[in-house]
Amino acid sequence: MLAVAREKGAKKIIEAKIKLGKLQQVDADIITQALGELSRGTLLEKTKIMLEAEETRFRCLACGHVWNLESSVGSSEEESEAMHFVPDLAHAFIRCPRCRSPDFEITGGRGVWVEYIKISR
Repeated sequence: MLAVAREKGAKKIIEAKIKLGKLQQVDADIITQALGELSRGTLLEKTKIMLEAEETRFRCLACGHVWNLESSVGSSEEESEAMHFVPDLAHAFIRCPRCRSPDFEITGGRGVWVEYIKISR
């Protein structure tokens, strides 16, 4: 965020929206606390930061079925932790609820990214 703001000649970052993909199960409180600490003395110091979770979506490459993480068969705590660190491990733990194929793509809700920033010049 800071690099983009500086590149655009920002004097202040007014607002920023950060998306948290649910697949990684990132704790919003930890992100908020970390940003608070890391933003001191920067353009982000007084920025209104909004965090928004994005549902994880999958699309089966065998039958075309689309589903979300919540409708997948429950995974163990160890499996959830593994997917937190390596999202592609979802293929080892999740199957299409319609045809049971492990051949799917993750079409949303993966990772953490900045959706937008609003600046003043």
